[in-house]
Amino acid sequence: MVLYGPSWSFSHYGPLATNLWKDNFTAFQFDEIMRQKDDKLFAKLLNRLREGNQTEEDLNLLSTREVPVEVIPQNATHLFQTNSKVNLHNTKVFAYLTSSKVKIPSQEVVTGDATNAVEEKILKCIPHNPQKTMGLTHELSVGTGQRVDLCLNVAVDDGLIKGASGIVKFIEQDHDGNTLIIYGFNLMT
Repeated sequence: MVLYGPSWSFSHYGPLATNLWKDNFTAFQFDEIMRQKDDKLFAKLLNRLREGNQTEEDLNLLSTREVPVEVIPQNATHLFQTNSKVNLHNTKVFAYLTSSKVKIPSQEVVTGDATNAVEEKILKCIPHNPQKTMGLTHELSVGTGQRVDLCLNVAVDDGLIKGASGIVKFIEQDHDGNTLIIYGFNLMT
C-alpha cells in the first residue's frame, strides 16, 4: 500500500503548494500478512479468493463455515451486498424489538445570513439518500438494546468515530419531543 503518488504527479503544482502527503507522511509497503499469520492455508485461500483464482477445494473449505440464517444472532454483524438489503435487515430488526423504541426525523437547518426563500430552496435540495448525506438518514429509528454503528466521527478523542459499534442503553423523550439517547460504545469489539 502506498500512501501517496510519485513526486512527478504533483510537479506541475510546485509553484502553488508543497506536497503535504510527501512532506508529512512516510510510505510503508506491507509485505507480511498479520491477521492470518498463524494460518498460512487460510491466508493463501483469502488471497486466491481476492484475486478470483479460488479453487474447488477453497470453496469447499469455505462452505464448511456456512450456517443456517436462523441460527445467526440478530445482534451479530451482518454483511450485505447492497444498501437496500442493509435497510431491509435494519427495518426487520427494529420491527422485532420489544423494548422502547423511537423514530426521530432529521432536522435540516440552514446557517448563515439567508432569506427565507433561499433557505427553502436550499432545504429542498437536500436528498433523502444517506449515500449523499454522509450516511445521515432522513429518519433515525433506534430502540433500547439495539446494536448501532456510527456513520461519521462524533467525538474522536472519546473514540466515537466512524465505524464504532455500540448498544443503545437508554432512550428518553421530554414533553417537547426532544430525545435523549444513551449508547454504550465500549461493549462491542
